[in-house]
Amino acid sequence: MSSNRHRHLCRHLCWLATTLVLTSACGEDERQPGLTSSSSTTSTTSGSGGGAGAAGGGGSGGASSGSAGQGGVGGTLAPIDIEDVPDTACVARGGSTVELYPSDPYAPLFGRLESVGSRRVTGNALGIEGMVTFDADGANASSPPTAIGNGNRFASEGSTIGITALDGTNVIYQRYDAQGAAVGSELSLGTAPVAKLPQIGGGEGEALVVWADGDSLLARGIDTNGAAAGPEFSFGANTYDDHLSVAIAHRSGGFAVAWAGDYTAGTYATRFVRTTATGLEGASTGFTTGTDPLVVNRLVKTPTGYAVLMTGPLPNVEPFVVLLDEQGQATGPAYKLLGAHFAWDIAAQGTELGVLAGRATGEPEFRPFDASMAPLGSWVCLDVPGDITDRGGIDANGTGYAVVYYRPELPVPQGKEIFAVFDHLGTGP
Repeated sequence: MSSNRHRHLCRHLCWLATTLVLTSACGEDERQPGLTSSSSTTSTTSGSGGGAGAAGGGGSGGASSGSAGQGGVGGTLAPIDIEDVPDTACVARGGSTVELYPSDPYAPLFGRLESVGSRRVTGNALGIEGMVTFDADGANASSPPTAIGNGNRFASEGSTIGITALDGTNVIYQRYDAQGAAVGSELSLGTAPVAKLPQIGGGEGEALVVWADGDSLLARGIDTNGAAAGPEFSFGANTYDDHLSVAIAHRSGGFAVAWAGDYTAGTYATRFVRTTATGLEGASTGFTTGTDPLVVNRLVKTPTGYAVLMTGPLPNVEPFVVLLDEQGQATGPAYKLLGAHFAWDIAAQGTELGVLAGRATGEPEFRPFDASMAPLGSWVCLDVPGDITDRGGIDANGTGYAVVYYRPELPVPQGKEIFAVFDHLGTGP
């Protein structure tokens, strides 16, 4: 895996490019909120509840975990109020860790983790390396990573894995088994601009691939046989403009999609829609509108709806979590997680949620929450400080969580990819 050194260098250049709001030569299109935007106009107040709101975003009193902030037009997350979740001292991680590639000084960097059959699958959020599979305990990681094109994104379909990527301007898909062996033939799903990488979500043997072309988002489903479920379908005209980020969650009978990239009349919208494998299931819902672009990092299904994890705008680039009902309507404020920069991933564990992020001081960190986003514990520092944009992935594991994250080593770009498991609070086995 000596080519990983080149991939690491490319990856660091990718992050520099995305921070400067440039189209990355490595293919990443989930740009962090850009330097061309003004800093957040949203402020928080202490004690007295929400600031003045408009378009349905009036100030409603602050909750016990923080203070409600501005929810009106011009705010980052209008019409939703913003509630600060206070920072804590970072406590030590419990559980155990395994190095996925102990003999490789240039281990791949991963930013997503899912279960596939009795094994796990992980891959890079930037889509550079591709995906690998390994045993539930972190042993027998496949090597080298599997890739099919530019910007490889993967999703567990339950007992199989789907990968989507671009081959030139062609959106392609390939299915794999839990051991990483190809199943069936590669499919051509449609076309997209080179800079607009497709995204994928999966479950119950199916998958949904979403991409952008022109001013529209397009999608195509994959059925349980690994074939296209039907022709591509559109989310409608003017559903995409710029700063695109997409997250897909599987639900019973279909999928849910959240995305940021709908720009109209000086504002950016973050939207939600339910689909089947063959078309939209109703109209999309806009759950935030603001003057600054956000990044949608992950959408997960919960017992009562969905949780969407987002990264906010400069200068603080703090994680936000918004809880949605089954139709994509926000059920409360946007929870701003103080003490963290750059949202990485979120996982549902029964009625609880676990968030993975980069601590403002550089450590990878985890925090547990209940179904209403009340903290169940402090931030848990998982390892030594590194680059807060390294990212990581989290997944439910029994009654706790499993995570992957990167441990940097000198000289850069050497480092280790760590697989860790711990209880639902992050502090026990």
